[in-house]
Amino acid sequence: MAEAFPWRLKATKFAPVSGITFGRDQGGLGVSGRQAEPYWAGTLTTPALSIADRKKALADLGYWVDMNRRISFVHPQRSYPDGFDADSWPLDDDPTVTSFTDRRAIVVSGLEAGMVLPRGTRFTLMQDDLRCYRELPLDVTVSSAVAQTLNVSPRLPLGVFADDCAIRFVDPEVRLAIVPDSWSADEDIEGLPLSFDVSETLV
Repeated sequence: MAEAFPWRLKATKFAPVSGITFGRDQGGLGVSGRQAEPYWAGTLTTPALSIADRKKALADLGYWVDMNRRISFVHPQRSYPDGFDADSWPLDDDPTVTSFTDRRAIVVSGLEAGMVLPRGTRFTLMQDDLRCYRELPLDVTVSSAVAQTLNVSPRLPLGVFADDCAIRFVDPEVRLAIVPDSWSADEDIEGLPLSFDVSETLV
C-alpha cells in the first residue's frame, strides 16, 4: 500500500519518459528504437520549509528510499479534467474499462453521454493494488455511457491490466518511487524548499 506525501508539493517537471532513442544513420535517415516501456518521471518541489520541517522531510525521503516505499501523488493541477470541479463533475463512481482494444485504446463504461474530456486529461487505471497513470491524447466528447472508446498515451504496459478494472479521473493517483540521492541536504538558517526526483511504478 502506498503512502501519501505529508507536505504540499508542486511538480516542477513531471512528464512521460518515452523510452525511445533517436539518431541518424550515415545517410541522414532518422532512426528510432524503443529501449524501455514509457513511464512518468520528474522533479517534485515543496514550498520553503522551516528548519524543523526540512529535517523531518529529509528523514522521510531517506527512510522511503531505504525501505523501497511507494508514494501516492495527485498532481495539484490535475484533480479534475479541465472544465470540471467538485460541483460540476457528473459521476458518482469511477467508470470501468470493459475491454482493451490494444495498448493505445480502451473501451470504458460509466461515463456520461455528452461530457467533454479535453486532451491532456489524466487518469489512473486501478486493479487491486496496481496503478497506471496515463492521459488522453485527443479531445473526447462522450457519445456512449456504456461503450466509449478512449485513446491512451503513452501506451499501456503489456498484459498487466484486465477487463473490468476501474479508471479514475478525479484525483488520479500516480504511484511513485523516490529516486535515491536525488535531493540536496543543504542546510541554512532560513527555510528552504526541497526538490527530489521521482519515477512511476505500477505497484
